[in-house]
Parts: sequence; structure tokens; C-alpha cells
Amino acid sequence: MNLQLSKYLHITTLLVVFFGCSHGPVKTKKEALLKPKKVVRYEDHLEVQSLQSALKNTIKQLELTATNELIDYPVSFSMNEYLIFLKYLNKCARTSSEFITRVNEVFSPYITFGKDQFGEILLTSYYEPLINGSLKKTKKYSTPLYKIPPNLVEVKISQFEEALYGPIDTSRKVISAQLTTDNYGNNIVTPLPSRGAIDFEGALANQQLEIVYVDPIEAFFLHIQGSGRVILSNGKSFTVGYHAQNGMKYEPIGKFLKDDIPKDKMSLQSIEKVLRTKFDNKLEEILPLNPSYIFFKKIDGRARTTLGSEVTDRRTLAVDTGFFNLGLLAHLDYPKLDITDDGAVEREERIQHFVINQDTGGAIKTTGRADLFWGSGEQGKKVAGHMRHMAKLTYFLPKQDALDRIRSGKQLACQ
Repeated sequence: MNLQLSKYLHITTLLVVFFGCSHGPVKTKKEALLKPKKVVRYEDHLEVQSLQSALKNTIKQLELTATNELIDYPVSFSMNEYLIFLKYLNKCARTSSEFITRVNEVFSPYITFGKDQFGEILLTSYYEPLINGSLKKTKKYSTPLYKIPPNLVEVKISQFEEALYGPIDTSRKVISAQLTTDNYGNNIVTPLPSRGAIDFEGALANQQLEIVYVDPIEAFFLHIQGSGRVILSNGKSFTVGYHAQNGMKYEPIGKFLKDDIPKDKMSLQSIEKVLRTKFDNKLEEILPLNPSYIFFKKIDGRARTTLGSEVTDRRTLAVDTGFFNLGLLAHLDYPKLDITDDGAVEREERIQHFVINQDTGGAIKTTGRADLFWGSGEQGKKVAGHMRHMAKLTYFLPKQDALDRIRSGKQLACQ
């Protein structure tokens, strides 16, 4: 297709027919993906340039982090081997049609274990906020964004073997905490302060940890999004990104507002409206119900993902890395949303496109959840705030014969 003739590309290829079938709990990566029995044609409705950008950013980070450790999916491979296939796509696919041709050459599709049935997940969306702020505390900009405390430590639970320590009842692999001393001068690890202690009791005040001051409600949503751009009164701006978390459980604030917002009207926008009206002067009653707290750092460019790459609009996907490795290529199929001026959601035709696992999130757990980065500012917020829909998610794993080729020392050459 001539790229100059259309804003959207409708390139078709083969994809899974998704069958509704029940399943039990999944515990391993090998169980998380299922090879389909039948295939149909699918499309990518976005511009190829954004896919190429996401692919290049992913390759750059995997060159720094990928290892030779084999991952036991339905097909066993290492991320160093997967990197070879991504480089092949980057080198040999200049158009969408070429990209899909190359994907079919070296990859096979696998549907996800899903939420209630194979292949179907709950898809939400996040965005990069653009908010105003001040380097000094004011009545309007009263809530600081903090950098990490100097005594923050990460406890890697996986290093504490059950044979030596007994069972540790948690699925989490890393928990953030703080290193302090007891009454006898011994070093001990204790919990970091909660959101309520930090924002409303001054647990981190007077330690020169403040980066910038912003509106308290915008600060709260910035913690949920994980990064954003702060604009100062003099016009200067900078990006703040995720650095660490206080280790406490993430609690979606919407679950505490069910009496104020009907289930079918629950959105970022409706939550913000309730916070600014009902809780305008008593945020200390509601915000601490989510004890999870994010520490930020200044970063160059756009927001950064867990992988380390810059976010790419509608190509960056946040997943549970306990099941899906960062760097994997995937495909989404979900309802197209139109948001009217009054905030209503109208569902029309479905939209399809490739994505890449680049990020994680506190609320993104199990195989049945994923979070799509939508964009920046009000436009990103407009859609991301309403996105909570069932979607079809497919991953692409290397074909065994393609793996055998590179393991025997053969090159993947562009034909």
C-alpha cells in the first residue's frame, strides 16, 4: 500500500481464531500461552513509523539487558535469541507489509491464557500527564513529588530460599523498604512510610527530597500513571519518571467510591470529579486508602518504561513480567472508543495493531491484564481514562526451525 495515500494502514495477515473456553489458574510461563489450532486474518491500523520506533527502542535496551538464560515458554528461547529476531525485523522490514511478512517467516502466534477465556484480557490504558507545578510550595501547588530516600533498599524475596527460611507467603519478587537501626544500633529493615504518612503527616519533610510541588489530586494521578511532565510558571518544563515504590499494595481508589460513581460510569474523569467536589477539603480521608507511593526522578526526554525505553504512543504495553518478558512482540485487538464532550463512551468498530512489552504496573497482575500507553496530555487522558474493555492479546514466539537456524550459526538474511 502506498504510505502517502492513507493515514492508516490496513495490512492483513494470519492470526488466531479466539475460542471461548474455560480454564483453571495458571502458574508458569509455559502455561500462559497456547498455540492456536486455527487462524484468521488481522490488521494493523496504526502508522508503521511508530512501530519502527518502538522496535528500535526495544532493541537498544535489550542489547544492555538480554541474557542467554532459557525461558520455558511453549517454545524455549533466551532473550538474546529473541533479540536476534527483533533485529531481523528492524533490518528487513521497511513497510508494514514487509514487517508482517517477516513476522510470519520467523514467529508463530500464541494466544494468552487470558482472564476468563483464552486470548481475552482486560485492557486498560495509561498516559503521560502534563501538569503545572512550582519549585516552591504554594497554596495551589502544595504536594511535593519526592525522590527516593537515601536509606531505601530493595529486598529480593527470590534470594531467600524456602529450604533455608521456610515458606514466604507472597508472590512478589522484590519489596522496597528502608534500612534503619534499632535501639541497640543494629541495622534493620523496616517498612517505608505509607501514602498517608508521607502526604499528610510529613514523614519525609525537611530531608531535601522534594523535586517539585504540584496540585494534590494531580499528584495522586501522576503516581498511578508513573511518569509525567511538569510545567513551571516560567515556561520551563521537565519530565519526572518512576524510580521506586514504597513496597505497599496498590489499591485502586475507585473501589472506595462505588457509592458515588456507578460501575458503568467509573473512569479517571469521574473519580477526579468526585475528589474535587466531595473530598475537596478532606483528601486525607480518601487518598491514603491507597497506601502505595511512588518515588520519582528527573529524566531526559519522554517518560521511560520499565525496560528503559521511551514510551511510544499505542505501541508500549505494560504487563505482568512474571508471565510475559519485557521485549516480546504482541498484537492487540480491542474496541475503538469515541469520547463525546460529556464523557460518554461510544463503541464502534474494533482496532488492531502490534505492541511490544516494555512496561509494568502495580495494578497489572496475572495473564488477564495489560495496560496500553495511549499518549500525552489531555488527549491521552481523554481516552486512557475511559479504557477498560475486553481485548484479544496474541504473542509471537520464535518458530523452532528459525531457532535451530540461528543456533547452528546461520544468519537470518533479508530475502
